[in-house]
Amino acid sequence: MDAREGTKVSSGASSAGPVDLAVVIPVRNGGALFAEQLESLCRQDFTGTFEVVVADNGSTDDTGALVERFASRLAVRLVDASQRSGPAHARNVGAAATDAQWIAYCDADDVADPSWLRLLFGARHRGDLVAGQLEARCLNDPDVLQARGFHEVATRLPDGPARFLSYAASANLLIRREALGRIGGWDEDLRYCEDVDLCWRAQLAGLSLVYEPEAVMHYRFRGTAWDMFRQISNYASREPSLFVRYRRHGARRPPWTHLPAQVLWLLSRSPYVVLGGRRRLLWVAVAAEAVGHVRGSVTERVYFA
Repeated sequence: MDAREGTKVSSGASSAGPVDLAVVIPVRNGGALFAEQLESLCRQDFTGTFEVVVADNGSTDDTGALVERFASRLAVRLVDASQRSGPAHARNVGAAATDAQWIAYCDADDVADPSWLRLLFGARHRGDLVAGQLEARCLNDPDVLQARGFHEVATRLPDGPARFLSYAASANLLIRREALGRIGGWDEDLRYCEDVDLCWRAQLAGLSLVYEPEAVMHYRFRGTAWDMFRQISNYASREPSLFVRYRRHGARRPPWTHLPAQVLWLLSRSPYVVLGGRRRLLWVAVAAEAVGHVRGSVTERVYFA
């Protein structure tokens, strides 16, 4: 999966000699939130060596200058991942720019717990892919959490869509380089749900996915109703394509009553839209999933709603 050719490596300090692992962060206009994530990586209590590879997916802000500011405190460098839009492409470029045998992925707008890398890397002997916990209460409004129906699961991996295999979110994932190459890296044709696809391909190829709940990444949801709608509907629109790809392996569609039940719920609770607060966000979340599933069903010419 070596995609070094065509990858432009620019500013930032690199670790001297081999490192135990690399942290790859896809970013596009990360801004102040990205600075918080880099700051959290400076505070890691990991006793080994690691480098941070920032895969810039076409930023127009001061991402390059931000990386330069942290280069004196962190083995961090910037690679050009603007050849194709999308986080999957950026993650592939970032992985190709390092020789580390273990690669940890996280997002630019989250915050790593100080023990994140130590505990995630410490679990590497248990599997080919290691997922950590996404903790959401620290960075999100309670109304947003309620609307997203998000509750940390400290004992198991989250269930995947299409009632199929579990998966690890790309915001907190460690993978062995050999395993990443074996499955062909991240699918760059998927702009959403690419982490689900990666984990499903890995498991179907006989690779092991394990969970380390103590390796915590503080996760940030979209905070406004419109941003929430876009995020949920975009991810939901890819679920029908996952069903099409994996139904021969056991992926299943929702019960046929799922969409009518959602529509009835939305109609009966339409006042939520003007009542504001938690109820409006909850209504938006349900509407976004329904819209996304319908969009994806039309695109894939399959009923998945």
